[in-house]
Amino acid sequence: MLDSLSTRLQAIFDKLGGRGRLSEENIQEALREVRVALLEADVNFKVVRAFVDRVRTRAVGQDVLASLTPAQQVVKVVHGELVELLGGSGHRLAMASHPPTVIMLMGLQGSGKTTTAAKLARRSVDDEIAAVAPHLKLLADNGAAVMVYGEVSDSFQGASAPLYKRPRFFRPEQWREYGEKLTAFARHTLRHGVRVAYHHHMGTVVETQREIDLLMENTGSAVGLLIDTGHLTYAGADVLETTRRHARRINHVHCKDIRAGILKTVRRNDQSFLRAILDGVFTVPGDGFIDYSAFARVLADIGYEGWAVVEAEQDPVKAPPLEYSRIGLQHLMAAFEAAGFDFVK
Repeated sequence: MLDSLSTRLQAIFDKLGGRGRLSEENIQEALREVRVALLEADVNFKVVRAFVDRVRTRAVGQDVLASLTPAQQVVKVVHGELVELLGGSGHRLAMASHPPTVIMLMGLQGSGKTTTAAKLARRSVDDEIAAVAPHLKLLADNGAAVMVYGEVSDSFQGASAPLYKRPRFFRPEQWREYGEKLTAFARHTLRHGVRVAYHHHMGTVVETQREIDLLMENTGSAVGLLIDTGHLTYAGADVLETTRRHARRINHVHCKDIRAGILKTVRRNDQSFLRAILDGVFTVPGDGFIDYSAFARVLADIGYEGWAVVEAEQDPVKAPPLEYSRIGLQHLMAAFEAAGFDFVK
């Protein structure tokens, strides 16, 4: 993520440096590009807004515009503000005197948390069990029955590359090996009262309907399946058919919707997953074209009991979270009530 951000910023500054003298309009244009680069790196939008405002105030001052090297002065201002934003100085990690050292990873969608922390396709079952131990204990201690788990080794969730370059398992033996490891891992979590809910996801090795089928064929019953309506639709899958086919394995549900026009553009232009999110391909239930009444009826038919989570990775500036979460919740509750579901409050 940091490498990608550095490359984007360097390109912006190179463009700025080629102008010679700068106008306030030139600086505003560059700052708009800086804002997009930071948002694509998953920096909180409020932090981005405050950062850009501070840089703008300093960069459009007469000392900068009148300088013989205005572009270098702007770079200096941005650099100074970035250093300040990141804490002003370096800090060493406090390592435990008796290993292991427990480190909490925090960040938004695409920032690299899971990419750094969950790689069963690249490491042993024992290593994965050790990596997940603190989180598994937290879930078990709080009575959680489900662990959402998605394979993201080499994934493209936060990358700027098109999705066709995502990782894949091409050979049957790759699916068998991965399935055996995942089943062993899931049996371990189940011994702690927590069942794995495998999250198929755009940009990963399990994205399409066929890949979900192969995953289920190559894993044991300890591995549950998370149905995500938005990711299934994005991948071109049949949500209702996939739900019926794997009814006995489904133990968690994520409900997001899709904006049809944006999805069409995303597919036509072969855009990255991150770019698609920023452009608004996802939204809350009721604001897209997925039929949640039909989906709720299928869930009722298979006897599903569990969580149905309202989701929508969106730009909060364009789609205020509170407003849209209410839209999604109201639409989902109406669809599930009509299908005969009871809600636990």
